[in-house]
Amino acid sequence: MSDPDEIAATRRAQRPVHPLTIDPQNMLGAVRELPTQLSTGWERARRFRLPDAYRHPKGVAIVGMGGSAIAADLIGAIASRRLTVPLVVVRDYALPAWVGPETLVIGSSFSGNTEETLAAWDAARARGALRLAITSGGALLERARAEGTPIVPLPGRGQPRAALGHSVTRILGVLWAAGLVDDPGPSLATATTLMRALVASAGEGTDPAVSPSALAERLVGRIPLIWASDDMAPVAGRWRAQLNENAKVFAASASIPEASHNAIEGFGAPAEALALLYVIVLTGDAVDERIERRIAAMVGLLDRAGIARTVLRAPGGGRLAESLWLVQYGDLVSVYLAYRYGIDPSAIPAIERLKADLAGRADATM
Repeated sequence: MSDPDEIAATRRAQRPVHPLTIDPQNMLGAVRELPTQLSTGWERARRFRLPDAYRHPKGVAIVGMGGSAIAADLIGAIASRRLTVPLVVVRDYALPAWVGPETLVIGSSFSGNTEETLAAWDAARARGALRLAITSGGALLERARAEGTPIVPLPGRGQPRAALGHSVTRILGVLWAAGLVDDPGPSLATATTLMRALVASAGEGTDPAVSPSALAERLVGRIPLIWASDDMAPVAGRWRAQLNENAKVFAASASIPEASHNAIEGFGAPAEALALLYVIVLTGDAVDERIERRIAAMVGLLDRAGIARTVLRAPGGGRLAESLWLVQYGDLVSVYLAYRYGIDPSAIPAIERLKADLAGRADATM
């Protein structure tokens, strides 16, 4: 296996001079718009009103896949210590057995045509659950209209993963209208202020702990492993997914404290693979002090094992603001890394091929 520094040097030498020529759909511009999505999205979502029957449900199930589900993951983790009812994110065709007439089922699909989400939506209807659709169109919008269920519209342009701010604010708006969470407006305002400052300086500097561009440079030729506290695990998952889809690189994520009970024993072999690892630790002021102590000890293990790492600390503002700031950082890193590799960050050829293969098989069986 080649030395990671040699790989990095080769990739840098191949880097395109004009990266925007490989980004015709302007994914970087879409990523930079996340703070604006949050502010404009909340202005719309805060005005949403639910029927009385939808207030204070006994449980919430948010069904969605990919970027539509990640927004639900983020909100579920952030609100978990305040919610007095269970909230689960369903990435499947089937619903949990406990979903029934007193459960709020939110169908979240950017396109409105996600196969798994539509199947779960139909299952929720069969069980008499309270249903609400968050979508830009497609079959989900048609079914919700025909069945007279509430609809929260999404803008119908761009990639689903680049519409995270719209999905986050819509889900927060629904939960607030249902009486399940406090007004998230002040926290969102703090988040957007911090995120705009990050976007303005993202391409500057050489310290990977403060510059997304610099961190992308460090990741060239390496395998990213993202660690985060359990309540920020969805943020680490967002990093992994964005690195997969935008930069087309393999990446992995793990949560702390769980990783301190198993993953750290994996730093023994194979040496060739470990030399390619680059660990990114996500943390912030809202992280539990006990987790911070574990992070410090685990970083010490990384250093003794000679594994490259960066500890990335959010600049405060509370759990929601810190999580969204870290999401913004990772989104920027993923696009900058795509540029380093000379890859169009918007194109998703493997996913499109899989969809085509599945559609072909469905046709063949009809």
